[in-house]
Amino acid sequence: MTARRTTGRSSAQGPKKFYGIAGGQNKFYGVTSTWNDCFKLVKGVRNVKYKSFPSYSDAEQFVRDHDTEGLNKFEFINNAGKRMVEVEEEQVENVLRSPIMPTRTERGASTAVETIPVPSSEEEHIIIYTDGACKSNGTGLAVAGYGVFFGPNDLRNKAVPLEGSVQTNNRAELQAVLTALEILLQEAEAGDRRSAEVRTDSNYVKKGLTEWIHKWKQNGWRTKGGSGGVKNRDLWERLDEAKKKIEDYRSLKIEWVKGHGVDAGNIAADHLAVLGAEMNKSL
Repeated sequence: MTARRTTGRSSAQGPKKFYGIAGGQNKFYGVTSTWNDCFKLVKGVRNVKYKSFPSYSDAEQFVRDHDTEGLNKFEFINNAGKRMVEVEEEQVENVLRSPIMPTRTERGASTAVETIPVPSSEEEHIIIYTDGACKSNGTGLAVAGYGVFFGPNDLRNKAVPLEGSVQTNNRAELQAVLTALEILLQEAEAGDRRSAEVRTDSNYVKKGLTEWIHKWKQNGWRTKGGSGGVKNRDLWERLDEAKKKIEDYRSLKIEWVKGHGVDAGNIAADHLAVLGAEMNKSL
């Protein structure tokens, strides 16, 4: 039987709690944002594990920690209990399971994808692809998401709605890289010393993290000429701190790749980021 996992993000006001469920009704693994939904999924089920958390990420981690099924399949539930984005199920399966990424179609034209191998976790050098996406970017209706791709059939792969009131493509791109760095740091602290490379198709992120950030810090987080504060400073500071900590353990590179091209890893991260934004849009 195929297990199911849910995910979600709070509405503008947001629920006060998120409920992580591992092994609920019909092998349900996931997160709900209301107690009523949680209760329906755990009532009468033997050996189910569930717990409330103040944030979605904590609830998701609880589910992952109790995941004995090796889940890679996603189904989504909003805070009204409605299942969403079921049409994306096959796409997620392709992205997370297939060793060759699906062909990307842009504006009706099919583009061949390079069947380059994406490094596995067993190799000496780790490559992680990240991407951000934002629907209606720059408007009051903007909703964003981000994706992190470690490789086919890797449970660390993520498709996540961007949290917070500021929904922009740049913040999604930054959060994607930050999420990858946080995972790399966690693994480094646990003893993994393999060199790592994080790839992004955002020059804003690449140059910001490898060039501009040094001057920003010297200028007290002011832009060139001191005319204004650096946007997204909260994420830049967390990225800078995570990067420095990782480099105490292992070699790390931040590299730029061309977006929407023929790079299989980038296309996979893009699919996950778009999916994250669609999840956000549905809430």
